[in-house]
Amino acid sequence: MIELNVQEQVMNLAKNSIIQIAWKERKAPMLHGWVYGLNDGLIHPIVEMGPDSPIDELYVFDDI
Repeated sequence: MIELNVQEQVMNLAKNSIIQIAWKERKAPMLHGWVYGLNDGLIHPIVEMGPDSPIDELYVFDDI
C-alpha cells in the first residue's frame, strides 16, 4: 500500500500546472518517489517521472 501511495502522489505532482510548465520550458524537474525501508535502512526507488513520461490526457494542460 505504501508503494502505491507513493506512485499516486508522484502522479498528482505531474498533474500540477507548475510542473507541466517547467517540463515544457526547461525539461525539468525529474520527479522521484522513494520509500525508506525500515527493515534494511535503505531508500528504495519506486517511481521516476520526467518531461517525457506519459500522463493521462485528461490532466494535460493545453494552454501552457
